[in-house]
Amino acid sequence: MSDQTPENPATEEDTGVSVEILDEGPCRKRMKVVVTSEKVSEELETNYRQLRTTITLPGFRKGKVPVSVIKGKFGSKIEQEVKDEMLSSTFFDEIEKRELRVLGQPSFENIEFAPGDPFSYEAAIEIAPEFEIPEYKGLEIDAQPVSVHKNEVDEEIQGLLAQSTTLEPIADGEQKDDDWAVCHVEILDGEGTSQFAKDEVHLKIGLDKVDNIDVPDLGKKLIAAKAEETLEFTIDIPEDFPVEAVKGQSSTLQVRFLEAKRPVVPELNEEMLGQLGVESEDALREEIEKSLTDRRRIEEETRQEEDLVSRVLETVDCEFPPSILERRKEEVAMGRRFRMMRDGRSKEEAEADVTASEKEIDAEARDELKRIFVLDAIAEKESVLVTEDEIARRITAIAMTSGKDPQKLAEEYREGGMIDELRGGLRREKVRQTIRKKAKVNQPAGAEETDSSDSEGSKEE
Repeated sequence: MSDQTPENPATEEDTGVSVEILDEGPCRKRMKVVVTSEKVSEELETNYRQLRTTITLPGFRKGKVPVSVIKGKFGSKIEQEVKDEMLSSTFFDEIEKRELRVLGQPSFENIEFAPGDPFSYEAAIEIAPEFEIPEYKGLEIDAQPVSVHKNEVDEEIQGLLAQSTTLEPIADGEQKDDDWAVCHVEILDGEGTSQFAKDEVHLKIGLDKVDNIDVPDLGKKLIAAKAEETLEFTIDIPEDFPVEAVKGQSSTLQVRFLEAKRPVVPELNEEMLGQLGVESEDALREEIEKSLTDRRRIEEETRQEEDLVSRVLETVDCEFPPSILERRKEEVAMGRRFRMMRDGRSKEEAEADVTASEKEIDAEARDELKRIFVLDAIAEKESVLVTEDEIARRITAIAMTSGKDPQKLAEEYREGGMIDELRGGLRREKVRQTIRKKAKVNQPAGAEETDSSDSEGSKEE
């Protein structure tokens, strides 16, 4: 623990509450609160009197139960209620008065409460980092050209046509690389017993693989195969194969060639244009060019925003609450592990990489936290809000991308407590856009120059 330095100690005789706040390090403070014994007694007596007016006990009329009886029967409960209420009210009153931005839950320690004595406690809190909001208005940035070339439109059209590709049978002996072989596949164990079989397996001719199993010379033999011919290979079955009997074993693979098929991409004729929902090739090209231009424009705006935000963040230097920094570092480490394992690395390799990259992970976590705190501070200054409709629209967009039901996904977000996180992300997106709209954007030669006065809602209040 660092040296504790009193910060704005205060004694308030009129309220019966004295408060002292100590600085315990970066974004950590300790609040020491003492409530006078007179204030405690007053609160207890008030609660006893209120209970006396409502309670009925055998042998006493309503409102006539002696306070001594109430204290004997309900004293411990009343004391607990008064202690809890005074702790909550004094803590939050002080937080509001000093405008402290508390993060997470406070830790209440050294609580001392007894009738006739002062009530005291300490609250260890973490607060948001303090920094001067950097200058973010009127920054200058050079825009990059947004253009779409004819060959890019051609590629998009070919991609659309490829989505309607069909596989057409071809005669024996005509198959070649990139055609498909339709086969019956079977795996035999060391004793020749079949342990796995599957019909109508499509194998790409030219590749030496069946699923993720390496099969040397498979591609070459499929090119020369005839209908009903069985090809036989000795293979090593991987450890993650679903059949226990051959997992990790050297086994026999039998591939019975049934027929070959060739991918056929449709022509861009009148029928295909109708399926694509356009009247002509020119209309299709115009639609694709507009879509690509819009996409490039969004990409350029995103690039500008990232550049501007990075420049804003460079001017800020601040510390972070220890627990929040550690949590963010663990999130960064988890993401790193996931990406490595997704790319085929082992759990041990991923863990070793995380251990070796400790400094890099720490720097990334600090950068992310700085971005969050600075953008949130600008959001407050600019009164940036996120509506419930905007949250609903974003959840719907996420649901469409992931193939989930929007209502079920919204319920998952609510039950998982992720709505506030989503709201924060949307709010920071708006701040990024605000910074760009308030920037002076130098357009490429031949384009009209824009600045904050060209963007709706970007003028200074």
